Amino acid sequence: MEPSVVAAAASVSAALIALLGTFVNRRKTMEAAEEAREENRRLSEDLKQIDARQQRDIATFQSDLDRMTYVFNANYSKRVEVLTESYAKLVEIKLLMESFVVPLFAHSVTGNQQTIREAADKFEELYQYSSMKSVYFRKDSKFMETLGQVMGHINHMQNNATAQSSWNQQAQIVINGVNPILHEIAAEVRAELKLDL
Repeated sequence: MEPSVVAAAASVSAALIALLGTFVNRRKTMEAAEEAREENRRLSEDLKQIDARQQRDIATFQSDLDRMTYVFNANYSKRVEVLTESYAKLVEIKLLMESFVVPLFAHSVTGNQQTIREAADKFEELYQYSSMKSVYFRKDSKFMETLGQVMGHINHMQNNATAQSSWNQQAQIVINGVNPILHEIAAEVRAELKLDL
């Protein structure tokens, strides 16, 4: 065989092998590309499912958070209402007790039995109100305990209302008995409502 024929045959064989290699390589590349597309599609589906679950979880969490916020705000608003109303009624009783001993205004009359009776009536209203709304007071609240002390002071003032020498004693009840109680309750209410932040 002639060397030129062998070289030509080798050249043709190499070209056929290269052509065959190209087809095989192309087919393998297409298979790999198809596998990659399939894997990307599966990953995309998995990510969509994860995203959908996360969106549901976030929506559920947000809904729960909104509900808890509403409940907290409603309870806090009611608590503010009860504490401020109770404190206002207690101050009203204290003012009546003071006006029984010392005139608050130039035209006020002291020592009027009706004034101390009115303080006792207001106390009963406050006690009923506070008892019905006691769920809104802290567990360690001193409010109900101090109401007992205030009632004791009102009773003491009623019992001594007719005695002339008892004016100083009644003034001391208001000054040393009722005022410190009121300050203690005011501090508790301020702390509860976080007014001193």
